[in-house]
Amino acid sequence: MKKLLILFCVLSSSLFAVVLVHDKLDYVINNQPIILNLEARDVDIASVDSVLVYYKGDQDNQYTEAEMTAIPPNKYLLNITPILNGSDQFQYYFFLKMQDGTSYTLPLVFPQENAFVADIKKTENDPNIKLLNPTNKSYIGDGNPVILISYEDPYDILDLKTISLKVDDQDVTRLSNIYSSFINYIPQYTLSQESHKIDFSVKSKDGKEYTIQSSFTYQPKKPSLVDMKGKEELILDLYSTDKSASVISRPNFRMKNTMEMNLKSGFMNMDIYDYETSEETSAQQRQSRTRIDLYDDKGYVRLSLKDSAPVLSQYTLNGINVDGVNMTMSLPGVMSFTYINGDTARTVFGSSDPSNNINGTFTQKLTAYQLSMRVFALDTSLSLLHFKDDMNSLPNTTNWGTSLPQENFVLGMYNKLNLNEDSSSYFKSELAGSVYYSDISTGDTNTIPTEAKKIIPEAILNLIPIRTSMQGGGAAYLEYGTPLFTRDLFFKTNTSLVTKGFKSLGNTSIKNDDFFYGTSLKLNLLRSMISFTGAYQKEQDNVTKLLSPEMGGATTYSDDFKGMANVNVFDIFNLGYNYNLNLKKNDSTQNVSLVDNKTQTHLFSFTNIRLEIGKFIGKLNTNYSLISYEDAVASANSFDQTAIGINVDTEFSPVKAKFSLSKSDKQNKGVTPSMTTYTSYGVRLDYDYIPRVLSTYASIVLQLGLNDGNDPAQRVNNNKTTLGLGGIYKFPGNQYIFYETKLYIDLTIAAAGDKLDTADKTKNFIEQTLIFRLTTTF
Repeated sequence: MKKLLILFCVLSSSLFAVVLVHDKLDYVINNQPIILNLEARDVDIASVDSVLVYYKGDQDNQYTEAEMTAIPPNKYLLNITPILNGSDQFQYYFFLKMQDGTSYTLPLVFPQENAFVADIKKTENDPNIKLLNPTNKSYIGDGNPVILISYEDPYDILDLKTISLKVDDQDVTRLSNIYSSFINYIPQYTLSQESHKIDFSVKSKDGKEYTIQSSFTYQPKKPSLVDMKGKEELILDLYSTDKSASVISRPNFRMKNTMEMNLKSGFMNMDIYDYETSEETSAQQRQSRTRIDLYDDKGYVRLSLKDSAPVLSQYTLNGINVDGVNMTMSLPGVMSFTYINGDTARTVFGSSDPSNNINGTFTQKLTAYQLSMRVFALDTSLSLLHFKDDMNSLPNTTNWGTSLPQENFVLGMYNKLNLNEDSSSYFKSELAGSVYYSDISTGDTNTIPTEAKKIIPEAILNLIPIRTSMQGGGAAYLEYGTPLFTRDLFFKTNTSLVTKGFKSLGNTSIKNDDFFYGTSLKLNLLRSMISFTGAYQKEQDNVTKLLSPEMGGATTYSDDFKGMANVNVFDIFNLGYNYNLNLKKNDSTQNVSLVDNKTQTHLFSFTNIRLEIGKFIGKLNTNYSLISYEDAVASANSFDQTAIGINVDTEFSPVKAKFSLSKSDKQNKGVTPSMTTYTSYGVRLDYDYIPRVLSTYASIVLQLGLNDGNDPAQRVNNNKTTLGLGGIYKFPGNQYIFYETKLYIDLTIAAAGDKLDTADKTKNFIEQTLIFRLTTTF
């Protein structure tokens, strides 16, 4: 085993100067607190200016901005309770800005369009109810469409006898076919050529109601060999400011165009996706993307041309962009074969000398193969990847900076064994190995590690280029999950081992030289009204010492303890508690603790308080949180932070009003304790001037920050006022082949001032943003 681990090797280096790591949310619960976390690796936290989260529901036009709280040494935390009523998905992305003006995002490339997406549930164990056909706001050419709604109910909480389906306000439940997992209905008569409504509802056994409201338009099409449909969005973004140029992170002019099209002929389909932006530069990862997908109705063949983001496994290829061919041939449920060939981009950071810096990107050639099979309850796949830098892709080769030409082979095997029929009990494993070469410009085969030379045959050593450094390594991952006693109690344990030399250019976030194991236990009671989660994980770097005590240097050990309790009462009251304890020790310093911090978060929300008086409709949502951070190593970093948020949504047709208030008090426990208070007030009015044709809005947000304590380094006295104006105009009728065409106009004017430093143009400024957005369907 020792020889096998040494045989595979890579150079332990990162492709990017700053690596952002986030545990993606699978789902959020409507009107309950959401906790987002982010880790910034390979960065000095003191050089970070701010870390922001942008989030919205899929029914919102614009993202909302919120700043994350720093949790030393390199983590960030945000607790928010957004209003998500009417939305099915929660979308968000991260933006990290450094003191020197550089910035990083996650996702890496055009994050607004590729934002993280989490489903929105009423409770954690909510059934998953979906309208499959016709999709919301779609145009169809069939006057007798199949209305199909599915409901996945793993916890058996739905009472199917309460199902109600209405089309155009007429109850058609008795005319529908109701099954254990879906309902379908076909109108008895051809629909009229206009817009139609769908209203679906079903109740749980304890009386909770789940609903879907949707609409579609019947618009007959002339017979055609090829059926075409799609949508297009054009965005023109104008920006101006008197800010100091050192902190301006965006251009004055931006244009983006997104087009999606589906072509169908018989059983064959073609999807075309194209994204173009005016911000394209040669010194960054490519942002403009074009993808063409060809596939058949049965799923036997899928061919992706141009840009795709294939996922084979976590250790081989995990979502990086590939410009080329991505083809999968399948016998569904039996086996599949995937072939990938194309180019990827690797960021180059040139010399630290500004006069001799060639920041840009390498082009890498990628070839990948994967064979997947299913044998009874076992899913298995074998993957092979080859990366190689294209030496001619750089405009200037006089200085490679910190980046050198490289070549990478990765072999991985993934298995998942389902231990019962519903797959709730399973065992997963992955084994991977890599061989990595880098051009060091000087030297000979002596650059190959001595341990590797002892076990690699001489014939293979002779194949290694004379000016090449070679390393190799291995990685392994095991996971087991199963319900205990009852499906409301779920147990999971996992472990991973990554040697120092392992390198996969298909996943830049893998931690090398790392050994990890952990376990978690989750309990849900009373249909998730009460839930508990506990977790422990142990991590150790310098795993070379596991092979031989004499190898490697100092070893760092870390322990993380996590606990969570949540109580949800009738979707109105929610109480939560989160506990995190992080410990790190280094054996080279007589077990002196490098990290010893504890974070406790108390959450409370009071939501969905509804008031109706005639045409007046109101809804109140409140939330409260207390974050206590204690750092035993650097006590000056400790703090207590309380936050309260109040949102009131009102409607008096045709006017809607939204009021918001949030306040955060952060007590810094430094040598000289101080209190920093951030307060935000917001009002937004929406008015349907011409219903379904023209609507307008106006909003104003006032943000205040204050700290007048005795610690000069902590003093704050600033404000920012943001005014928003906008509207939506829907063009009447059809324009040639285009219909459902809308024009959005949004004007934002912000003014910021700082009383402590009135001359600093990074803190005292005015900025304006004018956005035109045109969307259409064809």
